[in-house]
Amino acid sequence: MLDQRQAKRDVFVLDGTFGLVGRLDGIHIDPDGEAWGTVHCGTFGSRTRMVPLRGAQWWSGYLRIACSRHQVRTAPESSDAVLIDGEDADTLREHYSATALEDESVEQRFFRQDF
Repeated sequence: MLDQRQAKRDVFVLDGTFGLVGRLDGIHIDPDGEAWGTVHCGTFGSRTRMVPLRGAQWWSGYLRIACSRHQVRTAPESSDAVLIDGEDADTLREHYSATALEDESVEQRFFRQDF
């Protein structure tokens, strides 16, 4: 949980390999009670995407999410409402679960077989 001092500054979001994804802009709740974060990504923060906050960790001043940067970049756009409607939530869940299966086959950047 963020305290007041941390909430007043920009919170940057990292993926599972500590790559920069973007800047956290807001938190949204879907009908099932799951939390989603709005992240500004892209060169100038021009794209806004939703990321699941399940499994996210506060790590050394950054928010580390459980999904990859590629998943966030290819995520479908959704509304800016604080409460996400059921259709948008289902679409986002399907996207993150389908791309998670595809990303498991890709070798991680910092993985070495000899250790």
